[in-house]
Amino acid sequence: MPRQGDQTTYYAINSDIPIPAPKGPLCDEELLKIANALVGTDFRYVGFLLAVPDTRMASIERAFPPKDRTFATLRDWRMRSFKLVRPSQSVAELTAALGAMGRDDLANYVVVTFQNAMECA
Repeated sequence: MPRQGDQTTYYAINSDIPIPAPKGPLCDEELLKIANALVGTDFRYVGFLLAVPDTRMASIERAFPPKDRTFATLRDWRMRSFKLVRPSQSVAELTAALGAMGRDDLANYVVVTFQNAMECA
């Protein structure tokens, strides 16, 4: 199936119906904050912890400059994760990966941001 749209458009598995870019605790702005806080961390390690396939990691390495690779990895993970699991499970995956990196501060930030978003909903 052809995939149309910009980088902020996602598609459900086996569907041509676009899903708008997520808002809230895992939106691009929040992922960019996390990526900026992970400066100096190898994007491949981030991808490994989030189970991003090696082929996607190679594509990210070719397509993005070094400063944007961690953010691109997080966006790729989010796109795949949102297709397969509920947002709460995606938050748990990201929190576990950040904890494994020794970034409990970021893991706590993600959890608090998600909890605040759920309270407002």
